[in-house]
Amino acid sequence: MKKKIIYLLVISFIGSFLIIKHKISLKVQTQHTEILKHHSLQQTTQLSKKERLEKGLPPNTYFEEKYLLEINPHTGRTHPENIYKVQKELKEQRLLQRRTPGDAIDNQ
Repeated sequence: MKKKIIYLLVISFIGSFLIIKHKISLKVQTQHTEILKHHSLQQTTQLSKKERLEKGLPPNTYFEEKYLLEINPHTGRTHPENIYKVQKELKEQRLLQRRTPGDAIDNQ
C-alpha cells in the first residue's frame, strides 16, 4: 500500500512538473513572437530594394533577418559575447589539433 502511495506521489510530481514546464515554454514562445512582431526591423524587411535605397538602407536584408533569428527569446536581444566565447574556444581547440602527419607515434 505504501509503495502505491509513493508511486502515485512521484507520478503526480512528474506530471505537475511537466505541465509547469509546458506553460513556461508557451509563455516564452508568445513573448518571443510578440518581440519579433513589434521589432523595428520588421518594417524595414518588408520594403523593396528601391524603397530601401531611397531611405538609405542597404538593399540586402540578410543581416536584418539574421539578427531577428538570433534574438534570445528570454531576453529579447542578441548575445554577441556568447559568440565570441565560442569562437575563442574553437580557436583554442584548433591549436591543439594542429599536428602534421607522422609527428608522433600515435599520429601516422
